Amino acid sequence: MDSGANLAMQIPEDESHFIGRVLEPLQTTSPLQTYLDLMVMGGRGEEAANAVYDKYIRSSFDQAEADVKAFT
Repeated sequence: MDSGANLAMQIPEDESHFIGRVLEPLQTTSPLQTYLDLMVMGGRGEEAANAVYDKYIRSSFDQAEADVKAFT
């Protein structure tokens, strides 16, 4: 069964998509923006978004949660 394209490229209307972007080795959006874009794609987008979250974002939220618990 064909589930659609594996890559989608979009030209943003403004530069806000590139706040926190990764410049090396290729210029890309930030992990958070990539996660948000993938979550709304449907198909395997959610699976890819979860992989981005686990690899690049989860540790920041885990650390923030630990910091909040330490101060309460």
